Amino acid sequence: MYEITRGPHPDLPEYEALTLVSPANVRATFVPRAGMVCSSMTHDGDEMLGQRYGLQGYLETGRTFGVPILAPWANRLGRMAYAVVHEGGGIRRIDVNPNTPHLRFDAHGQPIHGLLRGSPDWEVVALETSATEASITAQLTFDQRRIDFSAFPFEHRIDFKASLRSTSLTFSTEIHAIGQDEVPIAFGWHPYLRIPGLPRREWEVYFPFTRRCPLGPTLLPEGTREDVEPIVGKLGERRLDDLFADVENGTTAFIRGNGRKMSIRFDTGYDWAILYGPPHRDHICVEPMTAASDPFSGQDPMEVVPRGRSFRAAFTISVDRTS
Repeated sequence: MYEITRGPHPDLPEYEALTLVSPANVRATFVPRAGMVCSSMTHDGDEMLGQRYGLQGYLETGRTFGVPILAPWANRLGRMAYAVVHEGGGIRRIDVNPNTPHLRFDAHGQPIHGLLRGSPDWEVVALETSATEASITAQLTFDQRRIDFSAFPFEHRIDFKASLRSTSLTFSTEIHAIGQDEVPIAFGWHPYLRIPGLPRREWEVYFPFTRRCPLGPTLLPEGTREDVEPIVGKLGERRLDDLFADVENGTTAFIRGNGRKMSIRFDTGYDWAILYGPPHRDHICVEPMTAASDPFSGQDPMEVVPRGRSFRAAFTISVDRTS
């Protein structure tokens, strides 16, 4: 039977953890008051997500782990001022105050990963089980009541649903434009995938992304494209930090080893992907993105949701036994 359990998080008991449980012995845990982060996904008791500094590190320093959302924009902004081009052709300039609450910077002094890391503002609106799945639905409203609104002054509501079916966990995210302005779409997710019990260099990978966007010294896109071969085979000591464009719906990447395969399928709405994985870490990040890095630079087109309308994107993480 599918179940949902709730109780204190084992590391930080003051935070409630909600766990979706599948008859296939997969458990997926979310912490609503800590950014709705997926803090754990286990299979037969083994952790399948990279933990890095865990929930405490995420809340104290913003260091990501598990599967966190990156919103209202993902990745880096190249400047503290940016322009948004609306569908009607108008251009709106946004100046980001460096003292904006919840703003975090990378090693190059660039704003990174939006404003919602570890946010306590998520509201769980439904917990549901059936004969075929267990799911959590949550919402977050981003409007003028927020102290960080000026850094992304576009009113919207995020509707998120996590659905566990057998060994597959689907992340569905909808952005609703609830204010007077259109809303630019630039969010993403940052899954940390791992194979337990096997050194990273022994993992077999299949990353079928072929439209690479070269990055400059501060990891911002240079505005060019190059055709590359998919990354297939043993990972070895390969370092990953790459942006890819033109990802088609249904594209599936995976890592495999030690009798398990961790797959991530780009179901809909994610036209961009980032691969990230330093050789000394025990995880690989395959990141579904709705826009390029530095999304407001004007180098690449981006989705804009008209007021009163919505945008939906989804991806699925699956874990399976292999022979």
